[in-house]
Amino acid sequence: MKISSSVFAAAFAALPSLALAQGFVGAELSGSMMAYSSDTDLGETAYNGGLEFGIVPGLSVAADFAYHGFRGLDGNSSTLTVHGLYDLTPTATVGLFYGQDRRDAGDSDLYGIEGATNLSGIQVEGYLGQFDGDIGQGTLLGVNGAFAFTDAISATASAGIVNGDENWKRLSIGGEYQFGNGPTVFAEVGKYDGDVDGENFISIGARIELGQGTTFGPRGITEILPGF
Repeated sequence: MKISSSVFAAAFAALPSLALAQGFVGAELSGSMMAYSSDTDLGETAYNGGLEFGIVPGLSVAADFAYHGFRGLDGNSSTLTVHGLYDLTPTATVGLFYGQDRRDAGDSDLYGIEGATNLSGIQVEGYLGQFDGDIGQGTLLGVNGAFAFTDAISATASAGIVNGDENWKRLSIGGEYQFGNGPTVFAEVGKYDGDVDGENFISIGARIELGQGTTFGPRGITEILPGF
């Protein structure tokens, strides 16, 4: 599977017209590159895109797509996720998600619960889910957080766990900078640990949001463990 840059350029060009859609809450597009510290020829290139629409006050739906191309591993994956969201308070949202992973190693269905809160410059998002498919059954757990030092600068951290036939965990810290009301650039360093081995990594990328952006992101196995 290959996705050309022209597809994403067209998606960026279409974002302004989406703001006119009834019930439109937000949209987001991002791209990133990751490399392992032990061998920078190995890593991944990832693209994410999502849309969120309100149905009635407090209730909304969202969908997002993610593509991962694995450099040096001759493989790729894609994930499509749909979310149902409910605003408990103006600063707290809960939801349910269902997704499908498509990978060279096999396909999986994913489903679970998720939540997010934004209070006093601190954003936290977490989810708990299960997967079932060609590679077996297991659970997913993820937490992402951000702390805003200023309107432009934030520190980030994330953790994820995949438990199945093999057990893996991912930890990272990083930062991001937003250019005014424009795009945001970000970077992170972290480590994967598993039953077999572990790897340190570094990742850089950029993201653009329209409206309020999206509350949640893709929920694929590869969002935690590239190349899984």
